[in-house]
Amino acid sequence: MTEKILASAGFLVESVCDGSDAVSRVKELPENYYDLILMDIQMPVMNGFEATRLIRNMERGDTVSIPIIALSANARDIDKKRSIECGMNTHIAKPFSVQELISTINEEIRRHMQK
Repeated sequence: MTEKILASAGFLVESVCDGSDAVSRVKELPENYYDLILMDIQMPVMNGFEATRLIRNMERGDTVSIPIIALSANARDIDKKRSIECGMNTHIAKPFSVQELISTINEEIRRHMQK
């Protein structure tokens, strides 16, 4: 559903099944291929926290600063804190407002492009 919402808003969207696939995909594509990563927290094989840590620690120029946004049903303050501590830029709780999601994505991309 999130993919359809973002695609209808004009974003080019690619999705994977789990955190290990996200890490592999980032590794195999050229630097700066992605403008932003939306990261679910609860995924099979590898959760979003671990996937984010691995992406942030890759020896590439883009992975240190690419915006990573947590998208999770875990909405407690401790969940948001864990997202930031593992290297995500921000945390959006499900269910989310479409307007909030799109606004946050645009803001994170804008910030990233200004660096």
